[in-house]
Amino acid sequence: MDDKFEEVEIYNSINELEIGQVCSILEDNDIPYVRKDDGIGSYMGIYMGVSYQPKRIYVNKKDYEKALKLIPFSSEEESEINEVQEDAKEENIDDENQDQENSNNNTRKTINIIAKIIFYIIVLVIIGGFIMLL
Repeated sequence: MDDKFEEVEIYNSINELEIGQVCSILEDNDIPYVRKDDGIGSYMGIYMGVSYQPKRIYVNKKDYEKALKLIPFSSEEESEINEVQEDAKEENIDDENQDQENSNNNTRKTINIIAKIIFYIIVLVIIGGFIMLL
């Protein structure tokens, strides 16, 4: 019999509370799991008291379906949340692009006004020079 633990990611989040809830659910149902922090997440948690790196929970491949049914906030809900977040990011990018266009237009208007002021000063200097000659 092969008792090899084949890791399958069942949940990930930066929210420590959610991760703790999922781990408790798995423990209560005798489902072995592995919890991993991305990057330097665990060190940041120790040093700073908080980590904004995702934490991931893996279960054995044979327990995946059972574990998925037990988790109240499933991957489907997570993917819907991710879609909403992606839409918000796209809207934010559109807003940033609009802000950049507005900024460019304002810069053009400012340059145009400065050019007109310089032109009028030059014209006044030339007229003043002619008046001095008379």
